Amino acid sequence: MELHNAPDFKDPLFEQFLQKSSFNQNKQQGPLAKLKQTVLLHFILGFVLTLGYAGMGFLIPIWQVQACLAVVILFACWCLPATFKLYRNIQPDVSANNSVLNELSRHYMAIKKWMQINEQAGLLIYPFATAAGFILGGTAGSGKNVTDFICKPFFIIALVTAIIILQPLSWLITRWLFKISFGKQMQRLKENIAALQDDNLL
Repeated sequence: MELHNAPDFKDPLFEQFLQKSSFNQNKQQGPLAKLKQTVLLHFILGFVLTLGYAGMGFLIPIWQVQACLAVVILFACWCLPATFKLYRNIQPDVSANNSVLNELSRHYMAIKKWMQINEQAGLLIYPFATAAGFILGGTAGSGKNVTDFICKPFFIIALVTAIIILQPLSWLITRWLFKISFGKQMQRLKENIAALQDDNLL
């Protein structure tokens, strides 16, 4: 017995299951998964650098350098928990109970805000990092006592000049590094959001 003109039956639940399965297969290659990995890498690198700064503070018996490094370490102690929190909050698995568009938009804004805060806060930290390196390099190169070295007008002028030059340069380098590490996947995420917004308008 042959069936002719059989109805084209579609089960919405089955189609939803297929869409979800396809999404789960691609989620590890999606921008959110890669962004989560990149944030984790930044956290690990920041943690290692913080340990390095702390070690330098113990090994270098110059209180001016130690004070500058302490400010840098305090910044890291504020930044690292925020970075780890962002890592925990990035969920490549979008819940079926939530709007995919809203979830992707929320992740995009959270990562972008984290990057902007780090860039802006870095402007307050760069002078202390510059001063620590300047004092350490100057005293080691001149062979003079740190007090005698930093009290000279030449040191003050040179330090202020270095801060004026290196602060914007460090900010530009930070933005460049963020662009290299996050730019491609952030652009992919932005394109996915735009595509979903266009679909909602149809």
